Amino acid sequence: MKSASKKIAFVLFLSALVASGGTFAQQTSDRPQRLAVMKAKGPDASLSILPVRLAGKPWDRLTEVVGVLLEQQGLKNIELASTPFEPASDNLENLATSVGQFVKAHPVATDYVLYAEINGSREHGLTGFRAVVTDRLGAVVWIDEQGEGDKAVKDLEAREPMTLSALLVERLGPQFGLNEQTAKAAKPGKL
Repeated sequence: MKSASKKIAFVLFLSALVASGGTFAQQTSDRPQRLAVMKAKGPDASLSILPVRLAGKPWDRLTEVVGVLLEQQGLKNIELASTPFEPASDNLENLATSVGQFVKAHPVATDYVLYAEINGSREHGLTGFRAVVTDRLGAVVWIDEQGEGDKAVKDLEAREPMTLSALLVERLGPQFGLNEQTAKAAKPGKL
């Protein structure tokens, strides 16, 4: 039964992908070019941050923290979106496609959109994060997942919302061309 459900889900995923403008191979193969364009825009790129989820629930304050950390790294144009995205998949590629579909259904004025979630449970505490960046048309630009088995998470002194948010920004910043120089040149933003 599980196998049949997975096959059906995969077929639905492929159907949605084709309907959204291309094959899975096309969507994935174009990603490096989209990422290069985003990096070239650098600190001048504009970004909407969807409400960041903490252990399954959207947390506005955490969304603000991620925005402030990105501003401190030099990103100049950040908007905090108010409509939360409700993830329906544990698979990162399926999640990325779903975020893209959400962005298409909820247009933004910025160049890019960030969806991030910090995951965990009461039993295990916070375990890591997943993040997706799409362009304004919903095409996936960048995805990342860091969990308990990943060195970056293992090296954290504590797995708290703030440290995981900082790790997310540390990994995302270079994708926007942010570095030590952009951080030194950063001016206080609206966040």
